[in-house]
Amino acid sequence: MSDVIRNFSMGGNLRKRRRDLRRRAAGRIGRGVLFLVLLAAVAALWLSRDNYAMGSLIPKTARSRPAWSM
Repeated sequence: MSDVIRNFSMGGNLRKRRRDLRRRAAGRIGRGVLFLVLLAAVAALWLSRDNYAMGSLIPKTARSRPAWSM
């Protein structure tokens, strides 16, 4: 293998460097927003779940009368 000095820094064109950093930041922000949307969807589904059967909400001793007999 040849002995070549390698440069691993982000040298070079300043515009290209800024554009690359913006792309990386946008990807991180997009993943964060996606995570928050998924978290909100899970929270909405959790809060809207059916905790009780409808039959358990009606008392067994309840007597009802038709509305027209009042």
